Amino acid sequence: MTGNNLLQSKNKADEGISSLYKLALHKLAIMESLYDSIDLSEVLKLLCLHLLRIKTINGCFIFLKNESKNCLICESLMFPGNLKDLVNAYKGTKVQLDSDDPNCISFHSSIPVVVNKNNIEQFPDYIRFRLEEWSCKYMLSMAIPHKNPKNNNLGTIFIFGQKDEIDASAISDIETAIGFFSKPIINSLAYQELKNKEEILRSTSNDYETFLNFIDKLSSLTSEEKIHETICRQFIDWLGFDLSSIMMLESYHLVCQSVYVKNNDFDAEKESWWSFMTDNPYHGKSVDGAVGYVFERNKYLYLPDINKIKNLPMSKADSMWIEKFSNCRTCMHIPISSRSKPIGILSLLSFYKTNKITSYQIKLIENLGNFIGTAINNAALYSHVEHQNKEIQKLNAQLGLRVEKLSSMATTDKLTGLFNFAYFKEALPKLLHDKEERASLSLVMADIDHFKLFNDKYGHQTGNKVISIVADTIRKTVRSEKDIVCRYGGEEIVIILSGCNIQTGYKLCERIRTEIENLRIHITDNETANVTISLGCAEHVNEEDEELIEKSDRALYEAKNNGRNQTCCAK
Repeated sequence: MTGNNLLQSKNKADEGISSLYKLALHKLAIMESLYDSIDLSEVLKLLCLHLLRIKTINGCFIFLKNESKNCLICESLMFPGNLKDLVNAYKGTKVQLDSDDPNCISFHSSIPVVVNKNNIEQFPDYIRFRLEEWSCKYMLSMAIPHKNPKNNNLGTIFIFGQKDEIDASAISDIETAIGFFSKPIINSLAYQELKNKEEILRSTSNDYETFLNFIDKLSSLTSEEKIHETICRQFIDWLGFDLSSIMMLESYHLVCQSVYVKNNDFDAEKESWWSFMTDNPYHGKSVDGAVGYVFERNKYLYLPDINKIKNLPMSKADSMWIEKFSNCRTCMHIPISSRSKPIGILSLLSFYKTNKITSYQIKLIENLGNFIGTAINNAALYSHVEHQNKEIQKLNAQLGLRVEKLSSMATTDKLTGLFNFAYFKEALPKLLHDKEERASLSLVMADIDHFKLFNDKYGHQTGNKVISIVADTIRKTVRSEKDIVCRYGGEEIVIILSGCNIQTGYKLCERIRTEIENLRIHITDNETANVTISLGCAEHVNEEDEELIEKSDRALYEAKNNGRNQTCCAK
């Protein structure tokens, strides 16, 4: 080996030693930083910085599974300079664990998933959109394993490169980094959970009363218009936005249904927003822009400062509304859900100045989305049911009149208006089997005296008139709230006296007899006639209905045999 070769070998060895030394120093610095911090955001930031030192990596996301373990949430990310302003837009992004997102695939399989132009068709449209718009050579998702193999993965990292494809060496370095940071992430998650609980308890005391009143008010409303107004005004007042709008899904389009503003100073923006959203409805798809993304993913989007993203790649729809509302500084789109499925969007805009939303407020917003959707759906259902109820009430009223008429026809004697024989035969056994009623019950059989002779002399029409007058007199004389008067047949009338013993029954029979005896019935203009009746009264002891009828009938015949126009009581 020549002197030059020896020198070159020595230089290479020195470079290798120097490189290893720098790597060791870097790891030492990371270890010192991890030792000094248990805050989750700081630990994840250190992981991002470490990943960005690996060749071919230009940007990275770190997703961790949520408490419900049904989705991954972007907790930390770093982008290259040309995409830096997208960080706030993607922070907090949710990926449902039952989707075909690369992060879900690697989370469940624990196998790295590489995305590039050769296999992009296998993945959702928004992944292809990112690959193209961010000028990526590749994207890679890898699971972050838990130190305890019995537990599921903690989450995933999602990295991309804009210049070179990723190689096996880089993947190995990533796996090493993930293994190194796994334990600190677990510790930070435990610490973060305690901090979150503390923050929730502290923040809850401030907004508890406000939102109890809001929920109570919303629950009591049944008008869709009033519910929309209450929702929009509540969010304007609570979060300090200038404009609030509700769009609901109708025939595959998100249709603007209401717009409210803080005060009259924003009337021009209100009219412009209404007009723009009416002319340019969203389709509820990610490729349609921010609103479509929020609806499709059922996840809010918060853009704290729109000025910082105006020059970034975006959909045509987003570009149009940002240009139209150039004075808009902060925007937030919140999914309105029902049974965890999106049915609309609540949009909040702040003009001229930015509007900061806290993490606790965002948590409340997420929890309220489903409640708001349910309230809107309930109002729509209430309106529909209210209309149906009115129609049903009309039909029921008509049916009730028919039933009442049929019932009356079935139980009423046409000539006298009294209950008929069929009603009597049904009512008496029921009363006799009622302990309270049968305790003191009497039955009266009444018959018009010499009615056949009267009928033969004056004719059947006059005879019917007499039966009617006698029936009406009896009905007016008995106790209307207790006694039941029925036409038994022909000129016979039967009276059920509830709560009435034989002595009281006799007195009532005599009052009826006297009233009829004093009647003067007009036969013609120049002729009047009077009629009398005989009555038989029997008190119920232990008889069945037929025995009681026979008992009172015997008393009636006794009255007739004794000379008529009198009351006899069964012995």
